[in-house]
Amino acid sequence: MEDQRETKNSQYILLDDRRVIRLLAKLSLPAMIGLLVNTLYTMVDMLFVGQAVGPTGLAALGISMGGYLILTATALMMGIGGASLVSRQLGAGEKEEAERTAFVSVGGMLLISVTLGVMGLLFFPQLASMLGSDAETYPLVRSYLGVLLAGSPLITLSTVLNALLRSQGKVKASMVASIIGNGCNILLDFLLIIVLDWGVMGAAVATVVGQSSSALFAFCILSSRRSAFSIRKGEGDPFFQLFGRIASLGSPTLVRQLGTSVVTIVVNRSLLLYGDTLAIAAYGVIWTLLMFFNMPISGIVQGFQPIVGYHAGARRNEEVIRVLKASLLVTFLIGCFFLLLVTLFPGVFLRLFTKDEQLLERAVPAARLLLASLPFLGMQSVGTAFFQAIGKALPALVLWIGRQFVLLIPLILLLGNYLGAKGIYLAFPIADFLSALFILYLVFRHLKQGSYSTT
Repeated sequence: MEDQRETKNSQYILLDDRRVIRLLAKLSLPAMIGLLVNTLYTMVDMLFVGQAVGPTGLAALGISMGGYLILTATALMMGIGGASLVSRQLGAGEKEEAERTAFVSVGGMLLISVTLGVMGLLFFPQLASMLGSDAETYPLVRSYLGVLLAGSPLITLSTVLNALLRSQGKVKASMVASIIGNGCNILLDFLLIIVLDWGVMGAAVATVVGQSSSALFAFCILSSRRSAFSIRKGEGDPFFQLFGRIASLGSPTLVRQLGTSVVTIVVNRSLLLYGDTLAIAAYGVIWTLLMFFNMPISGIVQGFQPIVGYHAGARRNEEVIRVLKASLLVTFLIGCFFLLLVTLFPGVFLRLFTKDEQLLERAVPAARLLLASLPFLGMQSVGTAFFQAIGKALPALVLWIGRQFVLLIPLILLLGNYLGAKGIYLAFPIADFLSALFILYLVFRHLKQGSYSTT
C-alpha cells in the first residue's frame, strides 16, 4: 500500500521542485510546443480558406471567431478554474478532493456546452447578425459556425481535460494531446478544404474531429495509472457548490475570453461601418498573427500557473515570488522581439495568408499599429494567472474587466469615430499599455503585503 502511494505521489512530484526557474522552463517548453501546434492549426485554417475561398472566406472566419470565443471562454473557465483548485489540493495532499474537483469540472463543462450549442443553433440568424455578418458573409458564417456549435461539447471537453493534465505537471502529455488533435485538424483542413472543396465547412469539421481526438487521448491518460488522480464523482461538496467555486476561480479567464469575443464583435461591426468586408478580412488575418506571436507567452503562463498554485498551497512564498518575477521579465522580452519582427517585415507574415494586393494594402499598416500591443500582453497574462493560482479570483477579474471593458472597447468606439479604421487599431496598444501598468501595480502591492492565502 505504501508503494502504491509512493507511485501516485511521484506523478506530481515534479511540481515539488524548489528550483522554480528551471521548473518553469521544463513546464513551459512542452506547453509552447503544444500551443505552437494549436496556433499553426489556426494559421493553416486561415491560409487554406484564404487560398481556396478568398477574402470573403477570411472575413467569415473572422466574424465567426466572436461566437467561437464564447465556447472557448466557458471551456477555459472550467478548465483553468478546475486546474487551479486541483493543483492546490495536490500540493496540500488532498487527492480525493482533487478527483471530485476534476469530475465537477468535466460534468459542468458538458452541461454548459450543450446549452450553448442548442441555443446558438436555434437562434442562429440573430447570433450571426450580432456577430457582424451581412448578406455577403452570412452563408459562409452559417456553414462554419453552425458546425462548431453542433460539436461544441467535444471542442470544449478537450480544453478541460488538457487543463487537468497540466494541473498535475503532465505538460508533456498535454502537449501530445495538442499535437494529436491539431495535427489531425491540419491534415483534415488540407483534405476537406483543398482536395474535396468543402470550403469553410471543411475547416469547421476538421476542428470538431481534431479536438475530439485530443479529448480522447487526454481522457485515456487521466483514466490510467500514470495519472496522479482520476476523474471520480466521489464524496465531498455538493456538485453545484463546487461548480460555483471552480467557475469563480476561472471567471477572470471567462471575462478575458468574453471580452475578446466582444472586442472581436465590436471591431468587426465598426470596420463594416467604416470600411467593408475586406477590412474585416484584414483584421482576421492580423488577429491570427497576434495569436501566433502570443503563443510562447501563453506557454510560459501555462507553465507558471501550476508552479505558483502548488508552491502557494505548500506555503513556499520565496519560490512564488521568484517564478513570478522571472515570468514577467521573459514574457516582456518575447513581446518586444516579435514586435521588432513584425515592424520590419510585416509583408513576409501577411503574404502567408493572401496574395490579394488590396487586402495586403489594408493589412500592412494595420498590423504595425495593432501588434504594438505585444510587449504588454505577457504582463497582463502573468499577473492574472498569479492571482488565479493563489485563489484570489476577484483581483484577477478586476484586471481583465479593466482591460477589455473599461479601456479597450471605449477606446475602439471613441478613436474609431474620429480616426476611422486607424483609430480602431490604435486603441489596442494604448489600452494594453495602460492595463499592464495597472496590473503591475496590483501584483507588486500584493507582494509587498506578503499574503499568499490559497483558501
